[in-house]
Amino acid sequence: MTPAEVDAARIHRFPMPSILYEKAARTGRLSRISAPEPFILYSSTIEARKNHLLLAQVWQQAIDEGVALPKLVCIGKWGWGINDLIEYLGKHPALSSRIEFIGPISDDALIDYYRSALFGVAPSRLEGWGYCASEGLDFGIPVIISTDRALREATGGLMPAIDADDRVGWYAEIRRMTEDGASRAALCQRIASTHRPTVAAASWASIKDALHDRVADDAAKQER
Repeated sequence: MTPAEVDAARIHRFPMPSILYEKAARTGRLSRISAPEPFILYSSTIEARKNHLLLAQVWQQAIDEGVALPKLVCIGKWGWGINDLIEYLGKHPALSSRIEFIGPISDDALIDYYRSALFGVAPSRLEGWGYCASEGLDFGIPVIISTDRALREATGGLMPAIDADDRVGWYAEIRRMTEDGASRAALCQRIASTHRPTVAAASWASIKDALHDRVADDAAKQER
């Protein structure tokens, strides 16, 4: 904003509405549930900037080294720029049993995935709102994120952040999060004590208040 000479007093931060969490709360589906087998969750459109290829490379490294990572479940529709990912998956057929692409699903189904995931991952190179990370925190699960600013803001600086190109770092952190139950539990406790989901009404109210203040401020300046 500084190069654009935007008045900092005009910049507001609005909390993202926890729409999925709010729906789960209305239907009494916030408690944890067991999955048939442990899994790691990535909920995001499958496209180049979301960096699924990095995750495929991490899981292939685990296969090559004989490391038993939990299955990776990817939820979301297929988008653009995925040729490299498709080619990589084709060359490494063993990944078909370790990475599951679910496709688009209903909100109710997604809620249950969040309730039962071991933890989440979000290695996106460029993020808009960061819902793939903030929704995990809403449901109390840790999420390893990239250093993308939107993801860091969406998670309030609570979660481990790794550069989207640092495959070594991602491999190490996913292994650590999988194998170190105490560390994972500590992150869950950090979420419980610090993170608070925002209902949609509160999010809209903050936008309304900011617009009201802006109009009042402009009116006062005109009067002067």
